[in-house]
Amino acid sequence: MMTSKTFLSRGHLASAKDFLMGAWQSSSYIYINLIPQWQSINTGHWYKLEKAIRRLANLLQDDFIIVTGTHGVMSGINYNKEKTNLYLDPERKILPVPETLWKIVVNPINSSCIVFLMSNNPFEENPPNHLCDNVCDKFFWPKFFIYNWRGYMYCCTYRSFKKVIKYAPEFNCKRVLRNIPESDDPFQPI
Repeated sequence: MMTSKTFLSRGHLASAKDFLMGAWQSSSYIYINLIPQWQSINTGHWYKLEKAIRRLANLLQDDFIIVTGTHGVMSGINYNKEKTNLYLDPERKILPVPETLWKIVVNPINSSCIVFLMSNNPFEENPPNHLCDNVCDKFFWPKFFIYNWRGYMYCCTYRSFKKVIKYAPEFNCKRVLRNIPESDDPFQPI
């Protein structure tokens, strides 16, 4: 499964770039914030998503609340051609490789939220089954997150996500967080 271009790396649930102070940034490297993430996804669409969220927060001049987590265990085909769940320590079945990464983004100023879900499987040939309806287009979030080897991404309303991922934290989301497309960015040079 692993090649010179596709390998597991240390992924951050909360990016060090999302923290202001150096000590806070350093704390993003502790075990509880780290996951096995495929490098092509970590430096691919996951990275682009984090940049897009920071860009929107900067444009709106708002501080967002962001909660990130995982769902499921990725499976693959082993040497015996059997489907098996992937773990960093397969003998003891500990440190699972997550199947899906999710990120809840909340703007507390207007109680708007959106949830991003990304497949952590760069080997998928088809988009994964969605846990909830994809609303990316409807709320102007990027359409280019479709290359599976970079991490297939889709968006859900907080309410539809919470019906499936019941352990996600509670937020008072009254509307969906809309993106401002780069073409509408007032700071983009003409």
